[in-house]
Amino acid sequence: MSNFSENLKTFRKEKGLSQKELADKLYMSKQAISKYECGTNECMFDTLTDIADLFGITVDELVR
Repeated sequence: MSNFSENLKTFRKEKGLSQKELADKLYMSKQAISKYECGTNECMFDTLTDIADLFGITVDELVR
């Protein structure tokens, strides 16, 4: 599992969001979030910035 996958799950849980709630906020499917967290899909840079903005962190913190 990549750092991004682990970090996404950690930040999502810290915000108290389910995968579905995060997906809704990002206008994507719950399956996409699940695949990011499992490390089976990679995120486009635009999506990384949207996720980082939502969590109030930098992209670097998200992928580190």
